[in-house]
Amino acid sequence: MDQEHATIVLRRTSAEDVGVREIYVSIDGKDAGVLRPGDVVTKQVTPGRHVVKATNTLFRRSLEVDLAPGEIAEFLGVNKPGGGAMGMSILMAVLGVGALKLEFDRVVAP
Repeated sequence: MDQEHATIVLRRTSAEDVGVREIYVSIDGKDAGVLRPGDVVTKQVTPGRHVVKATNTLFRRSLEVDLAPGEIAEFLGVNKPGGGAMGMSILMAVLGVGALKLEFDRVVAP
């Protein structure tokens, strides 16, 4: 295990994902990748505090994580049906896009 770095793993592997709209992820303000259904992206980072942000261009999520040397943090992004207020649902209907909500959470090992 590399003790000089920590690792952030970004996944879009949930069976609950509707499979539309990319999820754009950044780490500390720098692009980390675009997640499409089934994607897994791995990034090495320095140990310490990091801000991981995700957006599907409709909704945004932001999480902070403090990583020790050699630690691995996994995050799961999921575009799910639903979400948004009535106004957002109407706007999405006009734009021809179904209402989606973005879930983006750290995966905790059992």
